[in-house]
Amino acid sequence: MASVSEPGPAPGVLEERHGPVVVLTLHHPERRNALSAAIKRELADKLLALSGDRECRAIVLAGSGGTFCSGGDINELRPMNFGEKRVKWTLHHQIIQLLLTGPKPVVAAVEGYAYGAGISVAAACDHIVVASNAQFSCAFIRMALLPDLGLRWTLSQRVGWAKAKQLAMFGTVFDGEEAGRIGLADRVVAPGQALAAAIEAAQQLAEQPGIAMALLKSAFATRSGSLEEALRADVDYSPVLAAAQDHEEAKRAFREKRKPRFTGD
Repeated sequence: MASVSEPGPAPGVLEERHGPVVVLTLHHPERRNALSAAIKRELADKLLALSGDRECRAIVLAGSGGTFCSGGDINELRPMNFGEKRVKWTLHHQIIQLLLTGPKPVVAAVEGYAYGAGISVAAACDHIVVASNAQFSCAFIRMALLPDLGLRWTLSQRVGWAKAKQLAMFGTVFDGEEAGRIGLADRVVAPGQALAAAIEAAQQLAEQPGIAMALLKSAFATRSGSLEEALRADVDYSPVLAAAQDHEEAKRAFREKRKPRFTGD
């Protein structure tokens, strides 16, 4: 008698723990992990929950089925009233703010496609690991839309204003090797190795002092580029960190010639 295969997990965001590293996996392989409203809401909820999870020290964001994210779910590109549009874009902002300014470092593991909203989510992560044959496209112009989910800001911060403008205007398709060359990717690995390399990077980030990491992310995300803003951040953040237990532990470890054991206090 033939065995009946068990159904896989329903579309959503899967969560897996590797010690202090939490892997969040966009899961709707039949749609190449397109960002439906339900998946976006679950992603926002999980990112928010992990922000206050003391056991989580770093996050990896990946996609199932050999691809990262093909963009927004075209099945949901329907006419909306004003209220529905506000809810949609408010959710977009919540996700990007949690990725950029949330307290935990986030590493993207990109295999396969990262189109449209997929490249937006990846660009909002702190560290981006990509497979050499991954495929990227700022594809919004093809749908007569502007890049959203913060991409006009995050992409220009990574590759420069002029390059970001060209990628957005032409909707160019480029691979992981090119992503590394232009500065979108922080590390390029062999196909199939992005998740393992991303977890490795996240484990290194998880060893860093938690409060300092959170304020470091905030300082970079809110910078204006002026010297005055940089000096103001020093005044706002440095006294807090100097009074924290992690700083005392760092000093003890330095004197004792050992690796510090940070607790996030």
